[in-house]
Amino acid sequence: MDIIMTEDGIDSPQGLYLSPEVWSMIGELIQSRSTLLALISTCRSFCDLFTPFLRRKFTFELTAIPSSRWRRKPLPTGLHYTQELEVLLEEFRGKGDLFGEYSESWNSGYVSLVVRILKEMKNLQSFRWIDSTYDDNYRPSLMLRNQELLQALKQSATIKNISILFASQHLDDQMDALNCSISLEGFDNLTSLELYNFYGDPDSLAVEIANVLAECPGLKTLGLGFACDFDCNASPDVLIIGEDEYTLHFLEKVCVNYASPTRVSLALDTLRLGHGIFLSDSVMREFSKTHKYLFKLVKLETLKIFYLFNGLVKWDFDEHESMDVDWDQLEDCKSLQRLSVSRLEMDLVSWLTNGCGSVVEELIVTDHYGMYDDDLDYFEYLLPRLSMLFVREMTIARRSGDEAWSDTDSSVTDSSEAEITSETGTILEVESLLIPQIHLKPRTLSMAGTPSQAGLRSDSETPSEA
Repeated sequence: MDIIMTEDGIDSPQGLYLSPEVWSMIGELIQSRSTLLALISTCRSFCDLFTPFLRRKFTFELTAIPSSRWRRKPLPTGLHYTQELEVLLEEFRGKGDLFGEYSESWNSGYVSLVVRILKEMKNLQSFRWIDSTYDDNYRPSLMLRNQELLQALKQSATIKNISILFASQHLDDQMDALNCSISLEGFDNLTSLELYNFYGDPDSLAVEIANVLAECPGLKTLGLGFACDFDCNASPDVLIIGEDEYTLHFLEKVCVNYASPTRVSLALDTLRLGHGIFLSDSVMREFSKTHKYLFKLVKLETLKIFYLFNGLVKWDFDEHESMDVDWDQLEDCKSLQRLSVSRLEMDLVSWLTNGCGSVVEELIVTDHYGMYDDDLDYFEYLLPRLSMLFVREMTIARRSGDEAWSDTDSSVTDSSEAEITSETGTILEVESLLIPQIHLKPRTLSMAGTPSQAGLRSDSETPSEA
């Protein structure tokens, strides 16, 4: 059977009486990895046609096995088709039999593997790094500072989307947490930049972030999150702001440093402000009538999706309180469709009903509510206006054997988390880091390898339950 090449570089079987564009559309519509595997095993033409869709997203757990064993693993074929790369770092604890105690010296081996993979991905568009190691000294974060890895990312002509979660734990040791940042100089022309749980000198970081944003005039998605501490002993959901309040005005610092007669506000579609990034009153509010700063960074008229932390905070040993938000900063948001917040407070209700927030159609509230929570009354004002509402419930379960009661989270998944899960799909066996070999025999599908805890995922896999 003859093969012809479509405009997007996908081989198409010429003898199957459908145009290349139709075959490409069929491949786009197939969401099940098992379906793609079955088609690939049917004939050589289907193998050539559908393999690019199988390889489109490549996800693997970097810390699944010791770095020394990765060096002996051959890379899978077809990586030049990959458009999205997701690198997961999971906890080393509980893997003592396989690993021994984690050592910082392992980082070079892990980085070497990632660099090898990047060099094979000639069409890579998106790079995502998720660190869930919970290392007390933030040592795995040092991998991102490796110059060879940074150069591979910065010098790529195709990468347009960067997303990094530097660490998952609450801020512990501030000196060690300084590992949670990288040099941003050299990134340019990105369409999406998300940096979460970074840490360092706020003034220096604000300047560096502003400068890299200036090199990305076509940016459509921006996400920022500054590492911070939480009241883990009493109320883990309560964020602690120290006496220096070093992150309270970090967003304003970024906006002010970005502002320049030669720079145009970014026409973002999506803005995500995570923990440690606050939409607070301007430090200049008492001295100037012009107290707005967000418009200097973001062209608010184009903003469609906005995520904001407005949860409970406390100053050192004070009682916790809701985080104040300067909703006036969003006065010109005429196109806002989706809003995600931590809590639904009365100031937000007022803005949603009487201010520019009245255009919001979809509302996500990430904190948990109990069935007797007084704040539930606030939702009555909004329900007639919304097309979608996401809320998480806190249910009450009685402990067996005593009279105590405990709060338990419902099984509902966070909406943003559900989106990520449905995209990446289920984990496959990956100790060998190889997609199973497909033998092209009639009506048979043979897979080499055995299941393991290491994972590789593809966006064509069956979506997991959201």
